[in-house]
Amino acid sequence: MNNTSSVRRARVPRFAVLFLNGTATRRSPVCTAVRSRLPWRGMLAITDTAAEAIKTLTTDAELPDGGGLRISAPDPEQGLELSLAGQPNTDDVVLAGDGVSVFLEPVVAQVLDDKVLDVQPVAGPDGGQELRFAIGVQERPEA
Repeated sequence: MNNTSSVRRARVPRFAVLFLNGTATRRSPVCTAVRSRLPWRGMLAITDTAAEAIKTLTTDAELPDGGGLRISAPDPEQGLELSLAGQPNTDDVVLAGDGVSVFLEPVVAQVLDDKVLDVQPVAGPDGGQELRFAIGVQERPEA
């Protein structure tokens, strides 16, 4: 018995559907030789190392699904505060992906929009190594 499956190719339309004032309109795509770039809008980036640390912390703390790391600034003069939270506050900016959730107070989200969250080893008080979260500057994509 010959198991041959037929392959169907999807036809790609040569038009785009735009929604203008709630109405669908068909238009041909516009292609130009000069590309204008959208302004770069950053947001806090999270390294793979930091994501693994967050996963470990939230799993060890047995947080419910949707729980994550919360970054707040209760006293901006004293810096940022990191804590584990079972869910975001209603006004938090939520960054989520690959099983990791980070909740940012709105003011913190603005301050960290061009930063990267990482984990770095530092010498502990007993001479051993500890891992600590660190905030660094995020490199902008080339223009």
